[in-house]
Amino acid sequence: MTFITVSSGVTSSGLIVSSSDELLVLPGGTAIGTLVRGFDASESVFGVTSGDVIVDYGSAYVGSGGVVSGTAIRSGGGATIDWGGSADGVTVESGGAAYLENGGIISGAVIRSGGSATIDAGGSATAVKVLSGGWADIDLTVSKGQNLGVSVGGSAVTTATTLSGVTVSSGGRLLFGAATVLGGGTLTLSSGAVVYGATVLSGGTMTLSSGSLAVDVNVSSGGKLDGPGELEGYIDDYGQVSGASLEGDPEAELVVESGGAASGVTVADGDLIVGSGGTASGTMVGSGGVELVESGGVTTGAVVSSGGSEQVQFGGLISAATISNGGSLTISQGGSAGGTTVSSGGYEVVSSGGVASRTIVGSGGYEVVSSRGVARGTTINSGGAEVIQGGAVLGGVTVSAGGSLDLASSTISSGVTSAARAVGAATTISGATLSSGALLDFLDATVLSGGTLSVSAGAATSGTTLSGGEEIVSSGGMANGTIVSSAGALRISSGGLANGTTVGSGGFAYVSSGGVADGSIVRSSGTLTVSSGGEANGTTVVGFDGFEYVSSGGVASGTVISSDGAEVVLSGGVASATSVTSGGDENVGGTDSGATISSDGTETVLVGGTVDDATVSSGGTLVISSGGADSAVTVSSGGILALAGGVVSSEVTSTAGPVGSTTTIGGATLSAGAILDFVNETVSSGGRELVRSGGVSVGATILGGGAQTISSGGQAGGTMVLSGGVERVLSGGVAILTTVSSGGQEVVWSGAAVIGTTIHGGVERVLSGGVAILTTVSSGGQEVVWSGATANGMTILNGGIERLLAGAVAVGATLSSGGHEEVQSGGMASGATILGGGILFVSSGGTLAGTTTLAGGKATISGAVAAGASIVFSGSGGVLALADPSAFAGQISGLTQSSQKIDLTGFAYSAGETVSWSEATGNTSGTLTVTDGAQVASLTLLGDYLTSDFTLSRAAQSGTYVVDPPSLAGAHAFVQAMASLGVTGPSGSGGLNPISGGHGLFANASIHTVANREARSL
Repeated sequence: MTFITVSSGVTSSGLIVSSSDELLVLPGGTAIGTLVRGFDASESVFGVTSGDVIVDYGSAYVGSGGVVSGTAIRSGGGATIDWGGSADGVTVESGGAAYLENGGIISGAVIRSGGSATIDAGGSATAVKVLSGGWADIDLTVSKGQNLGVSVGGSAVTTATTLSGVTVSSGGRLLFGAATVLGGGTLTLSSGAVVYGATVLSGGTMTLSSGSLAVDVNVSSGGKLDGPGELEGYIDDYGQVSGASLEGDPEAELVVESGGAASGVTVADGDLIVGSGGTASGTMVGSGGVELVESGGVTTGAVVSSGGSEQVQFGGLISAATISNGGSLTISQGGSAGGTTVSSGGYEVVSSGGVASRTIVGSGGYEVVSSRGVARGTTINSGGAEVIQGGAVLGGVTVSAGGSLDLASSTISSGVTSAARAVGAATTISGATLSSGALLDFLDATVLSGGTLSVSAGAATSGTTLSGGEEIVSSGGMANGTIVSSAGALRISSGGLANGTTVGSGGFAYVSSGGVADGSIVRSSGTLTVSSGGEANGTTVVGFDGFEYVSSGGVASGTVISSDGAEVVLSGGVASATSVTSGGDENVGGTDSGATISSDGTETVLVGGTVDDATVSSGGTLVISSGGADSAVTVSSGGILALAGGVVSSEVTSTAGPVGSTTTIGGATLSAGAILDFVNETVSSGGRELVRSGGVSVGATILGGGAQTISSGGQAGGTMVLSGGVERVLSGGVAILTTVSSGGQEVVWSGAAVIGTTIHGGVERVLSGGVAILTTVSSGGQEVVWSGATANGMTILNGGIERLLAGAVAVGATLSSGGHEEVQSGGMASGATILGGGILFVSSGGTLAGTTTLAGGKATISGAVAAGASIVFSGSGGVLALADPSAFAGQISGLTQSSQKIDLTGFAYSAGETVSWSEATGNTSGTLTVTDGAQVASLTLLGDYLTSDFTLSRAAQSGTYVVDPPSLAGAHAFVQAMASLGVTGPSGSGGLNPISGGHGLFANASIHTVANREARSL
């Protein structure tokens, strides 16, 4: 920061004052051609300067006695001329600003486009020119006898001293801040002029011409603000405001205070608030506008329309209002309205405790009387309606022929039938007199199970909820917005009309011959049925199990189906302009024209059905069944045409997948990139079905000599391969839920995957690099897994076989009774579960890994059991046959029952064969050792055993069974407890010493004897 001072008698030229620097020109000092630039750069003048340039947020201050001339201000620069200072020949350019304070003088200034000048009250401006695009903001006072007209685009603006010499050119703008109009003075603003913060005192007048603007004005008692100009901000009215518009400011408020009046004001934005003692007349309230009448306030003759609102609060009074075309009048508790006219589209709402008298409701108008609201002397003319809620108070209400009385929120219970109808003779209901031909309607009624609401000619209901009950719409009747919930039913008879119905879960809507349903929504588990001669337009079906049924002779137009919703067009039914998208489904047994099927939507043309002029866009699917017809169908790139039930004959290749160029198939034209799929196609001997990338085949049947080939990116689901047929799944292809019958084949190549195949007597061959998941092999079927291939989650049923060749891997097989899994040399099985009667055979050189569960079946292992692998006995039974115990590096657990056996197949049983148990530290595992004199088997078991637990016996064929009979848990615990007392037996005795010092039960008894007694008691 640098401080520069020009002292008395000193003249400085070409000074540069940069950011944060300060220049001080003292009285008697002179600075010429100074450049002040940068943030916080400043010049303070009490002497004389000329030719200065103020830019880039630099600033100049001209104080008492200071004189500046020829200064240029631009680009964020600013200059302030304070009391006693003067500026001559200043030029204010774009982004620059000059401020003339009280007592300052400015002359010969030019305000160019983008520049501004602010002249406070008490400042003197002479020969100031405001050019096009520039603006000046002037505080002024209009005194008694002055009639000041302010225009934009004229020559000099003169009359008041404070404005002498200010010229505003065409395109310039003149603003007034803090203008004060004294008694007897008149300020007139022409189009384009703006005044901020004005005060109009008693006897003063401010006139706003069209296109002018006044912001934040205070009109004192006896003051006047008039004319068609706009008002914004806060207008405080103790005098009289007339003809102006609140417009352009949603937060604007015109408050009519006590003694104040507003007349002919238009409220397009913001609020007109009539306070206690204030009055308003002839107000026009439009969209976004509100007229609020507070306690003690009075309004007369307001016109409220187009979304405008008039509200009367406690103690407020409204008279002779007109409400129309989207306008509303709300009478709150303690408020009153009299002589209101409600015409088409208008609403008068009488809240609890509010009072409306002498209201006239014309055609299309509504008066709503809430509970404890009061309506007196209302007249409902033809086409008008009065809605009354329970507890409403009516007096002298007359409903003329063609007018309607709407009963709101009624509940119709079981066994009760209520009717929306035209009355035949004068009738009094709830305090209202209905003339002959008047209508009794229902609003927001609830119909319970067993209840019925009927709607006859000329009558209407709105917002009915059918909670198990029925609504019947007869000829000439109308139901609007009915909600049909579980077990409820809406029945639309001939000549009846239902608009905007919602059919929810368990609900039903029926459109009979001659009936019409428009704009219905059918949600999850709801049903809309269009009978012969009935018509449904613009229905939306959305949600799982939502249905629209179009019966023979019924018509549905413009239905939109999505999110698992469905439309069923039965034979003879007609649908047009249907849109099927986002999980929606349409089944056509009749006729459908002009349908659009888009992303994830499906239309299926059934036998006898016809689709015409349909468009299938990307992601949409059109299925043409055998016997279905299509014409003028267009399938765009990414759209799917699926042909169902076709036959591929000998020497014919049927190819599923994207087409390379525009192709015509039947009545459909497929653009390049459109996809051709097949459904339930039959491939005969010599025929070939090829499913390419992007193509899909569903439910194909491959006969003997026929073949299905699924290449990379192709998918097949539910294929049936019969004897002599073959399904080949190539790299990148996927087949799901294939069934291979006896004599059929499924071949899975490297990089391919099959899921959920069922083999009934046929063969699944999984070649190197192929993957088979969740295969089920039943009687006579085989799954052969080759080197480098993998099978996961198989189920091998009775008579089924899985063979793992060298290098093959199978994980998670379940072997049921009679099911076989064979692991050949070099193969590996992991995680198998062997149920009773199931057999796992691991050949020499084969490997068992993971956890194998023996749940009653048999595992014969001639190969190796890897370290970390385990055999788990589960439930009763199960045989683990070990041909080479030395290759068993795993663990055995769960051996607790005599029906569970370890079969050492190479051990010849004899009396000299021995078994022993060595407990490991922690008593949770140990080593079981069996020797026949020539061979030794050492097996790791998990659990707590004793040597005496194990018994040896001759195996069924040859070899030795090792069995653990039921554990004598109590005896074991007792023996271990005695041993913990330090009692031991002589080496090699097999028994224990008598208890030293024993007495009573234990005197002279051995622990062995006591243990035996304990065991017998178990």
